[in-house]
Amino acid sequence: MIRKNALTITLTCICLCFQGFSKTESNVIKIKDTQLWTDYNISYKHSSKWTFGGDIGYRTRFNTDLYTTLIRPKTQYILSKRFNFFTTLAYFNTQKLRTSSHEVRPAQQMNFQWPDLGKLGKIYHSLRFEERMISEEKSTFFKNVQTRGRYKLNYTSSNFSLLKMKSKPLYTTVNMEIFSPIDKNLTDLMINNYRFVVGIGHKISTNFKYQIDYIRQGSSFLENNWFNVVEDIVRLRFYQTITPKNYTLYR
Repeated sequence: MIRKNALTITLTCICLCFQGFSKTESNVIKIKDTQLWTDYNISYKHSSKWTFGGDIGYRTRFNTDLYTTLIRPKTQYILSKRFNFFTTLAYFNTQKLRTSSHEVRPAQQMNFQWPDLGKLGKIYHSLRFEERMISEEKSTFFKNVQTRGRYKLNYTSSNFSLLKMKSKPLYTTVNMEIFSPIDKNLTDLMINNYRFVVGIGHKISTNFKYQIDYIRQGSSFLENNWFNVVEDIVRLRFYQTITPKNYTLYR
């Protein structure tokens, strides 16, 4: 029953999002782009309130020489079972042929779980603010600085199993994220407009899981909202949690 309900909600979310995309993308000039992303996420639960960790990742475009590497340390503070806050300091390095660009990206994010769906899964709301400091090759160091906001609505199903995988359950996830630049004075900057993600995860143990996502992402230049790059992305994610022996869950 849980498996059936989780899959039903997931498929309904997918249909609604794609219906919205068809209307949004019909009014722009589109350029297709296909990418592959992968990242490894580690989390150390220092106490019931504090968690430290981060992620490292690699991103590449098919049929091009462009690729991006990133590292992103993270500190999280847990206020309650439903609300937490974290900060990150990311570094992105993008290489293409003999040119490169660098980005330092501090970010602050609030996460809130509501409503409680019980055995059907969980819905999360995320609000993030980022300060993007970008430096192109042969340009003034971090000449481009942009602040943007991001809102994400995420549904994650309860665990379910297939065949004889009860000890290593699966789950599905669907989320829609909207990006909005707060300062629009950088007209030559390519920005993300939206990101839709649907994924399935496999929990190998209580401390390790992996997840495969399909991402549909739209980007445009600030000065030309009619010019849109539509990106199809496959992402492979690994999650590891380190829990001290004396750690107790938040009560």
